[in-house]
Amino acid sequence: MTIIVKTYRSILTVFCLIGLPMQAAAQTAPAISDAERQQLLQQFLTAVALAKSNLGASYYVVGEYDSAKVHLREALSIAPEFAAAHLTLGLIHYSQGNVNDALDAFQASAAGDTIGQRRMKIVDPDTVFTWASAQFKTIQEPPGLAVSHTTLAMLYNEGRYLADAEKHYLVAIENDPMHIDAYTNLGKLYSDAERFDDAKNLYDKALALQVDDVTR
Repeated sequence: MTIIVKTYRSILTVFCLIGLPMQAAAQTAPAISDAERQQLLQQFLTAVALAKSNLGASYYVVGEYDSAKVHLREALSIAPEFAAAHLTLGLIHYSQGNVNDALDAFQASAAGDTIGQRRMKIVDPDTVFTWASAQFKTIQEPPGLAVSHTTLAMLYNEGRYLADAEKHYLVAIENDPMHIDAYTNLGKLYSDAERFDDAKNLYDKALALQVDDVTR
């Protein structure tokens, strides 16, 4: 799957253009054709699928398979041909002893590679698992849970899905109380919502972490 959206600023632009719930979007969105609107919507959904897949991979790495499957399946509901999500889901199924489900997922991850798919059907499942594990390692190593949750929170925040953004920022902090980006971004969310006391507390924590990091 081609990843088109590269930055959160471009995601913000996508929201404005396609008319998703953004404050003041109606005032700034330029007139675009239906085809352009559809393309921009697909770009945004691609970014969501990528963030969800990365979060699922992060949970897989730490052995939290149930949480991983939730996010991977959400990624695949948006992008059914997302090979990386199928691959990670297959690894989880295999680790849980669901060999048939794992092989189905590995087959899906190799869509378009008919030779590879045929080989999967004739070799031992352990061999397929070894191949899949090697493939997973060739993909960029997933970030830690705090980073993955913060990334998804930033995406929700840009779209003004503030409750979802807040939830993922808080989960990020729960997973890594030293993750400064989660504090500062959640602080801005609270500041924008005029929750100034909450924002100040988070900014103070972020500053304390920065000072502590410098003085170590």
